[in-house]
Amino acid sequence: MRGSAGVPGVRRAAGALAATALASALVLVAAPPTPAFAHTPHDQIPSVAATADLGPDGGVAMAISRDRLLRSTDGGQRWSRVVRGITTAAQLADVAVAPSDPDRMLLVSRGGGAFRSDDGGTSWRSIDEGLAPNLAWVAISPRDPDVAVASGAYGAPLYRTGDGGEHWESTGIAGAASVAFAARSDLVLVGDLTGQLHRSDDAGATWGSPTKITEGAKAAVRALAIDDRTGGEVRVLAGTDREGLLVSTDGGATFTAGTKLGKDDRVRDVALSPADATTAFASTWAGGACRSTDRGDTWTCTRDGLSTDHQADELPTKLPQFGELAVGVDGRTLLLAGYDGLFRSTDGGASWAEVETQGPRNVVSLAVTAGASGAPPTVALAQYLNGVLVSDDGGGSWAERDEGLATAFDWALREDYVARMVEVDASPAYAEDRTLFASQRGYLARSTDAGESWEVRVLPGIANEQDRPPDYFTIAISPTYADDGTVLVGTDRGKLFRSTDRGDSWERLDDLGAEVVALVLSPTFDRDQTAVVATIGGVSITTDGGDSWTVVDDDVPRPTGLALAGTSPADATMWLGTTEGLYRSTGPTDAFEAVDDAAFPADAKVEAVAAAPGDADVLLVSVRGLGLLRSTDGGERFEAVADGLLDDQLQLSNWYHPTSPPIAFSPDFERDQAVYGYADEHLLRSTDAGETWTEVERPTAAHDTDPSTAPGPLLSLPEPGVEGIVRADGTVATSAPAAGDGGGRTATALVVGGTVALAAVVAGGVAWRRRRRGRPA
Repeated sequence: MRGSAGVPGVRRAAGALAATALASALVLVAAPPTPAFAHTPHDQIPSVAATADLGPDGGVAMAISRDRLLRSTDGGQRWSRVVRGITTAAQLADVAVAPSDPDRMLLVSRGGGAFRSDDGGTSWRSIDEGLAPNLAWVAISPRDPDVAVASGAYGAPLYRTGDGGEHWESTGIAGAASVAFAARSDLVLVGDLTGQLHRSDDAGATWGSPTKITEGAKAAVRALAIDDRTGGEVRVLAGTDREGLLVSTDGGATFTAGTKLGKDDRVRDVALSPADATTAFASTWAGGACRSTDRGDTWTCTRDGLSTDHQADELPTKLPQFGELAVGVDGRTLLLAGYDGLFRSTDGGASWAEVETQGPRNVVSLAVTAGASGAPPTVALAQYLNGVLVSDDGGGSWAERDEGLATAFDWALREDYVARMVEVDASPAYAEDRTLFASQRGYLARSTDAGESWEVRVLPGIANEQDRPPDYFTIAISPTYADDGTVLVGTDRGKLFRSTDRGDSWERLDDLGAEVVALVLSPTFDRDQTAVVATIGGVSITTDGGDSWTVVDDDVPRPTGLALAGTSPADATMWLGTTEGLYRSTGPTDAFEAVDDAAFPADAKVEAVAAAPGDADVLLVSVRGLGLLRSTDGGERFEAVADGLLDDQLQLSNWYHPTSPPIAFSPDFERDQAVYGYADEHLLRSTDAGETWTEVERPTAAHDTDPSTAPGPLLSLPEPGVEGIVRADGTVATSAPAAGDGGGRTATALVVGGTVALAAVVAGGVAWRRRRRGRPA
């Protein structure tokens, strides 16, 4: 959304990739919205930018993936998250690098305003005065790093700053879709959603009347580049979303008819080569990347090494497959943002390869439970793609516990699916009963032998015939599981389930109607039957083990986590992390109040909240962009701790979905002062109550997205229509269809040591089968 690396004056609009990034959270099903992502892990890239020295092995590049800002210092080969100072919970929309100052960067979001970095993207601060919070893109002048423009989202005004973002003013231009700054003059051009071109000759301080340059009423100007490198004619390349590429040789006064790039006339970006005054690059909606060696008159396009995903076409607001380009100083190193990931070329765009920005080792769940008498705690870890790991010595050594968790099933929309883990939890009496629970999309798994084997099943009434199953489970095991055998499970579809026989059988409880974010049982659950659940609709409590639920507070911001501090409901304080700060309730049915503490802003996103067990008054709160806060007096006062985490750009947070807290105290915390946490692919441990942290090394499983390397056989589990699925008449299927009625098998598979003891058969067609070949999340 700014000048191309090494080439001032180029502004590209990623269009729908940036403008509708949030639409990727929708799927085309008759059910509540659920994240719709592509490959594993899906890393849709709405924005990419780079410093002027981007090359095959060096130069800083920035990208946005999911809701994370990423940084590379080796030419785009390896990426890591940047967290310091980015406090907004809003979707990040666009990042820009000043062509004349690699230390100056700007970042805008959809609802959280803008941020500025003066140290090459290492740290950020908010810059919002005069600026709307909901923004689509930002661009910085190549001649002056203090001059920039930022466009409001959805047709809102275009803003300009002349002091590096400290103050912003509206330009009066609405619906801006692209901008280009000239390299040798103060000429600035802005294209809008209606196909008009706006011109300024004083670096955007004033603007003349717009000129219509497209034929169609809705042919937006999505990409612009001003080419004045030769010192002769000033060329303008204008990419449109319906009429191809327009070329002007008189500085934008007149344009030739549109040229289709390859087979696609929907241009998403245009960039000039720093190494060659005749070379330009472009991207199109679905056609891939294109190159011109005659200043934009003719083009050659390629899809070599580029991939697409069907979900971009199926979303209610369709998204482009390809978007922004960043071009290196050598003219051969390029980065291309795509719906299916980030792509890199080192041969001038002739061929491409995807680079990993979100790794399969990313941690999605952590459970810490008591070890054998006098031994360190047992730690169980679920990784997004690389399965479950268990350590019986506090993280010193690990065992892979994946046999039977590599499943292939139609709910995954393809046959060669390797399980994406969601959560893992351990019995409080794990040292004796060796029981673990884990979840995948649509399935709950149980092991009673420390993960040596797993039983995978569908819970009763988990989905309707025309509905997708839940993507996420939140598991809560009774503190006295050894005696009462109780487990409660919530889903992202708002459903609740309970087992009172250690997971042998399950019953469906109330449907809360909103995504379950956190589910916590009372420390004395066996006596008081109290549990608290946080959903995106508020907080509810049960005092009868889940049979009925009472709303505690439905007027809180969107929850991100829940913790109970105390030894019983009577003396417990409930702590609620939200997207707008930390909230507290001092009684089982008391409403929540925002915590007012100078240690962090009231509206900052709480990534995690965790309370120490027993009578300990220690509370840890991870706040986006600000790091870790700790209270040692039950929440009366907070102070920042663990500066080393922010120094290493580590934020204790859920990477995928808040099914379990990313901070877990040792059950024996008052003695060992141990706390565990995770940040993306990093597992961390503190032995001084969160003051300092060290990384815990763990093995990398042999399998990734290739099912042929999965540990053990792929299980063929059922698609909707068999056990556990609610039929159209409201009944719940409990067994396979009778012979002759379409076939099918039971919904449970037991795997022992990688051998299928009882495998399920795929049942007859249902609504999703037409999509089963697609790449799942």
